Amino acid sequence: MRRLFGAVLAVPVMISGLLLVTAGPAAACSCVAEVSEAEFAANADAVFVGTLVDRIDPPQDGMWSSADPAVLTFDVSKVYKGTVSARQQVVTPMSGASCGLELNGTGPFLVFGRAAVAEMLQPEPGQLVSYLCGGS
Repeated sequence: MRRLFGAVLAVPVMISGLLLVTAGPAAACSCVAEVSEAEFAANADAVFVGTLVDRIDPPQDGMWSSADPAVLTFDVSKVYKGTVSARQQVVTPMSGASCGLELNGTGPFLVFGRAAVAEMLQPEPGQLVSYLCGGS
């Protein structure tokens, strides 16, 4: 009876171990929900069109993370919503792996920004926050 009980307990443990060994890599950032531009705009504190003129990445000496903040600076050509400066800074994680904006070239780009409330990143006064899955 003991041997049967031990065998019954061993099977789930072996199956769990097999699942852990065969699991694929996890994606750190995944934008799965289909959201319209109108919904992105409704959730944003600011919406604007701008040309990317500067990007400052955090220093990567010593300990760093893909979620460390990068600061993007845009020359703004049109504002659709909110208070936006003529030269607007946007804080985003430095890598798309952590949902940071992945922008190629100078644009122009449609940017959906938020003032940090309970955000992962805390911007300086006047800066906005934007993420890969936020519509920008």
